[in-house]
Amino acid sequence: MATQQSTSPQNSPVTVVGLGPMGLALAEALLKQGHPLTVWNRTPQKADDLVTRGAQRPATVAEAVSASPVTIVCLNDYDTLYEVLAPAADALRGRALVNATALVASAGVPAATFAELAVNWFMPMGVDSTLVEQAPDLDKANYPGEFGTMEMDLNALAHITRTCVEQGVDARQPALMKELAESAIEQGYSGKNYFAVFEVFKKEAQSA
Repeated sequence: MATQQSTSPQNSPVTVVGLGPMGLALAEALLKQGHPLTVWNRTPQKADDLVTRGAQRPATVAEAVSASPVTIVCLNDYDTLYEVLAPAADALRGRALVNATALVASAGVPAATFAELAVNWFMPMGVDSTLVEQAPDLDKANYPGEFGTMEMDLNALAHITRTCVEQGVDARQPALMKELAESAIEQGYSGKNYFAVFEVFKKEAQSA
């Protein structure tokens, strides 16, 4: 059985299941960003090039899921997703599952951008380099949305929350993040990036 690889937060392991055009693009982006990568596809040969560049290719989907805290799935539809992941039901418990096909195709986000966002959202850490880089903007209440808007995050979080519930994974964290995104949009931060929820926190503190 594959084991979760140990590494720094900025290079946390990621698994990609499904190596069609979108899955391959995401896998290549993650490798370029330096993330230990595990891949699985029903046709194993599709992973040959990724394996030569350092990706791991376990024999079963359960082993692939077990290798990382985050699994990004790129499959055609929900029926295929359920069929492919059924043998990995136990391995999925306590891990984040992201259906990239639905999220990326509907939002039009480039694979490289989505890969970075997915890793930053779900890696088990409190503070990472992204937050440090954004700190000056937080101080100035400047939340540019060119790399992702609050609406994009809300759509993604709604999908992630629903998927967590369907897969029997604790959905409280994405549900809370979704609620915060909804509050931020209601308070006028439409088009801003997700860090604008900081303003929601400030207003709650001021009214307490």
